[in-house]
Amino acid sequence: MSGIGRLAELLERHFATRAGVLKARAALVGLRAVARGLPPEQAAAARWLVAETEKLEASAHELAELRLWHLVLSGTIQLDDSERGELEQLTSEGSPATRLGVPDATAPEALQDEASSRSARWRARGVHPLTSREMADACEIVARSYEGIHAMLVREGDARRHVSP
Repeated sequence: MSGIGRLAELLERHFATRAGVLKARAALVGLRAVARGLPPEQAAAARWLVAETEKLEASAHELAELRLWHLVLSGTIQLDDSERGELEQLTSEGSPATRLGVPDATAPEALQDEASSRSARWRARGVHPLTSREMADACEIVARSYEGIHAMLVREGDARRHVSP
């Protein structure tokens, strides 16, 4: 009744599997604090440190997915149960089929089509004129996650073609 069981489940599902990403995020936050603490005569170094930190954050999609869950769990963006379930599958560990929520026996081309279709759906939602900035950011992250699955499937297909006689 206290809700502690639900909280423990939530922490395990969304954060325990991302311990490495959380540590990296904490390190980046620490670097930003260092930059803010530099004296005025080191302003150029502070700007450089902030810029490099931002580059790292922008290039690490795992950090973006962590931000996505922050937006969801904080209530900043509202998703229905179906969408939340989709995000849980998408951001879970596992095969592309598992992350897409389709049978493992699904053909690679069908998996690619599914990933592309879902990416397009989330992108379309993100560019709607009435979509909030936060929801647009979330839609972009989801679309990039699906594009990452698609790219991985294409690379695997290319590798199979090069190995086959």
